[in-house]
Amino acid sequence: MLPERDGHARFMEKSKNGMIAFEVEELTPPQRIVTRIDGKNLPFGGRWIFEISPMAEGCRLNITERGEVYNPVFRFVSRFILGYTGTLDRYLTSVAKKFVESTVPVEGRCLRSVIQMRPAFYAMLRQSSEHLESCDC
Repeated sequence: MLPERDGHARFMEKSKNGMIAFEVEELTPPQRIVTRIDGKNLPFGGRWIFEISPMAEGCRLNITERGEVYNPVFRFVSRFILGYTGTLDRYLTSVAKKFVESTVPVEGRCLRSVIQMRPAFYAMLRQSSEHLESCDC
C-alpha cells in the first residue's frame, strides 16, 4: 500500500508493463470499488469500476473501464493492434483462474467485461472487503 492522499487509499499493481499506482476513489464493500490510475507520467489513464452482484449460482463481476489515451501513437496501437478490451479480458481471466473458474469475458457497452463466479468467490470478496474497512494500511 502507498500513503493515502486526500483520505483515499492508494496501491501499486504489477502488470506486464511494470508497476502502476492506483487510487481508490470509491469503496462500497462488497458491491463496488472504483479505482483511478494515479500518475501523470503514463501515456494512458482513467478509471476502473468493479461491480460485484450476487446471483443464485454465485456472483457476477462487472468491470467497466473509462480510459484515456494521451499519446496519439499509443491510441492508434490500442485501437487497431491491441484492442480496447484486451486488458479487461486478461484481468477477468486471471481473476477466474485464481478461483479455479473457467470463463469467457463478455464485452458490453462502454468497455465493460463480465464474468460469473461461484459462491466461494463472493464469500471471499465479502471477507476481503471487511478487512479493507478495518485495515490500517
